[in-house]
Amino acid sequence: MHRFFSGHDDHGNVVFNFSQNVASDLSAFAAGYHEAGKLLIKNLEYSRGYSDYNGYPILFLYRHALELYLKAIVFRGAELIKLGSNKNIDTENLFTKHRLTWILPKLESIFKTMGWEWSFELSGLKSFGDFVDLIRGIEAIDPESYHFRFPVNKNGKELLPHLQLLM
Repeated sequence: MHRFFSGHDDHGNVVFNFSQNVASDLSAFAAGYHEAGKLLIKNLEYSRGYSDYNGYPILFLYRHALELYLKAIVFRGAELIKLGSNKNIDTENLFTKHRLTWILPKLESIFKTMGWEWSFELSGLKSFGDFVDLIRGIEAIDPESYHFRFPVNKNGKELLPHLQLLM
């Protein structure tokens, strides 16, 4: 292990690439980003104050976790459907595209094929339409998952409008 990553005590370790099928671990990755975002929020809740830039990693972590959770459902759902029928859910670009709305038709198809109900009552999403509206709102702010990772795009143009309040 490179000394940059070695700690000063024997507090434990982290094992990367711990699965035989890394693609099937999307939900584990999503959970990691989600938990990190929740920890950062907790730190802000208990701090006496914070800087605006503290919001960027939180929003990135939450958006990335959501993307990975959605892709995990599509990946696993497509595998399940292949086992039980001759229907095929296209997952070819699952790991190359970052738009959330691109995933929605695949997600809806999986739920319909599997006979799963949309039941998000606890989170205030009473229908698939409510869920779609949420995803479109998130994508309107950060379509390709770059807006909270970089201040500018590849051409040096700012990604977020000046003085945009999100939180």
